[in-house]
Amino acid sequence: MLSQPVVRRLVLARYLFELALQNVRSQQETGDAACVSLLQDATEIFFVAALDHLNVQQSKPKTEFPQLLDKLSEALGADLPYRRRLLEVNRVRVAAKHDGIFPNRKEIDGYVTDTRKFLEEVCQKALGVDFWTVSLVDLLDDDEAKTFLQAAEASHRKADYVDCLVNCRKAFFVTFETWYDTQKDLNNTFGLFGSRAPYFARDREYIKKNVRDHFDYIVLDHSQIDRDLTKEGIDHTAFWNVWRLTPEVYRHKKEDVWRIKHDPRRVEPSGSKERSTVALSAMTSILLARQNTARATRYIGGSSYSDVKAKAGTTFYEKADKSSPVAGHLPEGEDQISISYATQGLNDDDWYWSAMFAKPGEPPLLIVGYVLDADLIPG
Repeated sequence: MLSQPVVRRLVLARYLFELALQNVRSQQETGDAACVSLLQDATEIFFVAALDHLNVQQSKPKTEFPQLLDKLSEALGADLPYRRRLLEVNRVRVAAKHDGIFPNRKEIDGYVTDTRKFLEEVCQKALGVDFWTVSLVDLLDDDEAKTFLQAAEASHRKADYVDCLVNCRKAFFVTFETWYDTQKDLNNTFGLFGSRAPYFARDREYIKKNVRDHFDYIVLDHSQIDRDLTKEGIDHTAFWNVWRLTPEVYRHKKEDVWRIKHDPRRVEPSGSKERSTVALSAMTSILLARQNTARATRYIGGSSYSDVKAKAGTTFYEKADKSSPVAGHLPEGEDQISISYATQGLNDDDWYWSAMFAKPGEPPLLIVGYVLDADLIPG
């Protein structure tokens, strides 16, 4: 698998090549000069990526272009195709950049074609990937957000910038906004598994009064989000740029149909290419940062609660202390509770378990507190 630095360099090489193509289309001498310079830059950064992937040490501070060719050829154990042509492009680039001598217009298309063929052939041979499809998105773990970003990339390549923006927002939604979906709070019996929306927005009456369309269900807690972004190493500006530039979307459950807000400002053709480029790049960087943080974080697996048998009428204390107020008693006919951890009492040496009992119904019953270890039935 390619490393993140290698993929980033390949993406940069492709971007520089695409800029070279744009300058060719200008049909101007200055564009021709810029084109050969960009072709050489694209090839050089490709060399750096390939040699990095092949673990070939480069001399400092900088290896000259012909030596890069030699190093890559040696690493692959074969002569590189289009070597003479690449050296010619480099010489023309030096003449244009340092002496102001413009390239021969008749040669420009040939330079572009041969550079393209070189990048395609050698990328496949040296790195085992297609030069035109490798992407930073490829570095993401397989999940729904990655699928949406792949769709966004495909739309961007087809110049369907609105669809690109929508798919970026879908990736944003499943990663962040779904956690702030207050529709989760409407049927949240015990208040334990609802949304992360601000407390005032989780109230059923508030939801019924203020939700006028699908998109009103999402109520972000901006302060909490900013804290989370800092903790996960995510660029705040990139996050809020995606939020501002992309059309709002909504889906309560995974199997539900996506709702997309038609906001003329965000789907306006003018500037849509720039907006989609920013959103796609930003969303990719956000997910990469989040993934890197997650991979560096360590957790103990498994649930924090386990089910055990308890004696009839077991008492739940508010604290790990028999003299503290009683939080409740295990209802008649019930013998199963959930426990988390054990601790010695605040004022005695008895052992207490942090425990809870939950039973749906009208009204639902939830008891949370501490029970004596002596009240548990060995199983």
